[in-house]
Amino acid sequence: MEFPNVVTTILSLGPKFSYSPPPKRIPIRSVLADVESIVGLASADVQDIVRLRCTNAITNFFHQNPQTSSLEYKMLLSTKFFLKQHPDIIILRSDKGNVTVAMNRREYDDKMSDILQDPSIYKKLRSDPTASFQSKLNSLIKKLKNSGYITSEVASKLTCYKGVPPAIYGLPKIHKPDHPLRPIVSTIGSATSDLCKFISEILVVSFTDYHKFSVSDVFTFSKKVNGLIVPPQYVIISLDVVNLFSNISRQLIIKIIHQEWHRISLHTNIPEDQFISVIDFIFETTYFSYKSVFYSQLFGCPMGGCLSPIMASIVMSSLLNTCVPNLTFDLQFLYQYVDDLILCLPQDGIEEIVNIFDSYDEHIKFTVEMETARSVPFLDTRVVRSEDNIIKLDWYQKPSSSGRYLHFRSHHNVDMKLNIINQFKNRIVNIVHEDYCRGSLARLEVILLDNGYPKTLVKKYLCNTVTRPPSLTSTDLNMDPNTDTPAPLARYRSLPYFTSLTAKLCHIFSEIDDLKVAKYNFITGKMIFTRLKDRIPPSSTSDCIYSVPCFDCEGVYIGQTSQTIKRRITLHKSDVKLRPDRCALALHSSQQGHRFDFDSVEILDVAANYHKRVFLEMVHINSNPNSINKKTDVSRLSCIYSYLLSHHFK
Repeated sequence: MEFPNVVTTILSLGPKFSYSPPPKRIPIRSVLADVESIVGLASADVQDIVRLRCTNAITNFFHQNPQTSSLEYKMLLSTKFFLKQHPDIIILRSDKGNVTVAMNRREYDDKMSDILQDPSIYKKLRSDPTASFQSKLNSLIKKLKNSGYITSEVASKLTCYKGVPPAIYGLPKIHKPDHPLRPIVSTIGSATSDLCKFISEILVVSFTDYHKFSVSDVFTFSKKVNGLIVPPQYVIISLDVVNLFSNISRQLIIKIIHQEWHRISLHTNIPEDQFISVIDFIFETTYFSYKSVFYSQLFGCPMGGCLSPIMASIVMSSLLNTCVPNLTFDLQFLYQYVDDLILCLPQDGIEEIVNIFDSYDEHIKFTVEMETARSVPFLDTRVVRSEDNIIKLDWYQKPSSSGRYLHFRSHHNVDMKLNIINQFKNRIVNIVHEDYCRGSLARLEVILLDNGYPKTLVKKYLCNTVTRPPSLTSTDLNMDPNTDTPAPLARYRSLPYFTSLTAKLCHIFSEIDDLKVAKYNFITGKMIFTRLKDRIPPSSTSDCIYSVPCFDCEGVYIGQTSQTIKRRITLHKSDVKLRPDRCALALHSSQQGHRFDFDSVEILDVAANYHKRVFLEMVHINSNPNSINKKTDVSRLSCIYSYLLSHHFK
């Protein structure tokens, strides 16, 4: 199918391109919820003054800005309409290269089905196991707490009552024939996500000095190899593990944990057998949904789980620590980044090293990439061996790379766009050998121009002599510059980005100590990308504001909860029977003899932040004339916001 030019233009901008919406499309409730969450950090005696100043700035912004839409926003709406008219087309990201892919829905479904039909890796389940796994998780956490292995505070964080099923989706590998899908499992909000994070933190600190061959970033790699002289009889090759994550077995992980327990035991009170039982539990509860059908992953680590990267890193380091001493020759160098290896070795040693590495575990196998034109790619560099055998790094982008970065016309702060130029320039200056620096900067200039950056601006920033400042560690960032004592931890809040308005709000909030404001965008290109993951059922939604209508009158109860809707409604039903004074819903049912339609619960808003959620609850109660809530439920809603909330900008 041939796409209209408008559609291809919008799709080419990618999911991070931000659009400036007309004021009438800005959800004022959400803006004020963000503002109020920051106002609450100010001292009580100045909060109303801050509210007044913010309200004035927001009101002026709405009145001074035209109601017309930008050209990009109109093009976005046209693209949405086109895709709505062609539901057989799905829009998704590529696995690598930052490319937008348009794909036939049937082709995507067929490829996903082929992946899930592998009986050695996946098993179809009869029903959703979330409730069962959540119950087992909480029992496990309770056992660890009662045994004194974890504190009550840790146990409280790890206990879960609102887990949602992980969901799988696939991203096309456009750099491979027939474009197979890479399966990704999103575990955000799953029952075991906090437990996985807890275990990963223990493993990270335990294996800090274990990764002898690992490089943390390309800058470290550049310092180690740029200018290195290679013996004439040596060659440079790259080794890559075939599907590392999906080939890491539970047995291998447990074996390494047993061998290296002396490291782990220094950072946890959990005994070895109990720690291994936790790892077993995590592997046993690796499951996901696809099109409302549930599958268990029988083998390997899920790509997308927060514990998988550290496990992969430990496995690779274990492999290298075990295999390298068995080589019959010396390596000039060997560096590892996740599952990618680059090494310099005698030309006749390639077969030996591949055989030894392949023998480490029956499931982990390597592919070899030899030198081409005296060079091998690694990370975003090309490792070039000059005629006199000196290693010189050049900046490299894979053929599958789109060269797409944040477009200059995107509705982002200009400082962010200037920072992109500076960061790319400084990256090149700090990793590329001087022989290739000018050519790399010339290629960067072309890429920036293709992304809409003005030529004069690009020339100005690429030609200046500013270099990258020394890297700061997390410890440096948390130290008081005048003393050696840790500085107060910053308090982070978020605000939507709008030209002129956000800067004024940040200026108003600048007097609040230790406040860091992150800006986000309301409308981005992501909204036209197809949702590939299964939607969370309304009954499993948590951190939300909801309404429950009355069967016998027009009354509506509005509430907020951090729990799942299903759990909250169960409590409401219990209150109606046993505790009529517990909330306005139960009181209305008791005094009026009315019933509530719990099957018609509506989710009004979702907000993970408690203060935002409480504010939005009050706004919804105040704006609904049929609300049966108590007056005390809106007592903290400042009348300063009345004009904005009652105005037509909603």
